Amino acid sequence: MEDRFGPYTVFECLGAGGMATVHRASLVLENDTTREVALKRLLPQYATDQRFIDDFIREGKLAAQLQHPNIVRILELGRIGRTYFIAMDLVRGRSLMSLMKRAYTKRRPAPIGVVVALMTEICDALEHAHEADIVHRDLTPSNLIVTNGGHLKIIDFGVAKALSGNLQTSSGLAKGKIGYMSMEAISGKQLDTRADIFSAGVVAWELIATRRLFRGDTDVAVIMEVRDGELEPPSRYNPDCPQELDDIVMMALARNKELRWAS
Repeated sequence: MEDRFGPYTVFECLGAGGMATVHRASLVLENDTTREVALKRLLPQYATDQRFIDDFIREGKLAAQLQHPNIVRILELGRIGRTYFIAMDLVRGRSLMSLMKRAYTKRRPAPIGVVVALMTEICDALEHAHEADIVHRDLTPSNLIVTNGGHLKIIDFGVAKALSGNLQTSSGLAKGKIGYMSMEAISGKQLDTRADIFSAGVVAWELIATRRLFRGDTDVAVIMEVRDGELEPPSRYNPDCPQELDDIVMMALARNKELRWAS
């Protein structure tokens, strides 16, 4: 079913979160060509809530600063009627989470070369963001898209904030997926680029080991695992993982951020 939103023709829903929905949409440009986009719109119930509006605008402005082949590009930030929106490149592919779940089910890890290639692209994108003093703060497999061409793109800077900020958004929500959050993020402390390094380490560990690193039936149980659970090297579950890669991943997973790389 099609819908109209200003100059955009809106199609199926691609995803929904606590603040916004994302739909596939198209826009006819001045040269009569059609551009497909991912259209993110603030939910109607937040249209008059200045705190959520500020968060939404901040997300768009931060992400618009980042121009990198492994980060989804922001095309437009605006408001139509009472609805704030962000239009971004439409990425054809699948979330890393869906691919990892498939690997978990089949107990078939990705080849180490593929893991290294994907993590290299993640790290390149994070380095670009960190050089702009932006921390993603919600780096999870759900926010990583593997394109049909086999490359990786980071999406959703909805939790990202300049380094002058802290964990809580102005709406007061400590956002982020707990199993990928660093100790300092869980504790509500000031964050820097090393929080993203920890999250990337969790993603790398899970790609190699083909299982979740921090597991629990409740959020509290997961938090306890992040804080106190035993951290085994990924080679414990995948003998193809070389010692050098073990060392890199385990350094990224250091609970003390002073022991991780800065970026």
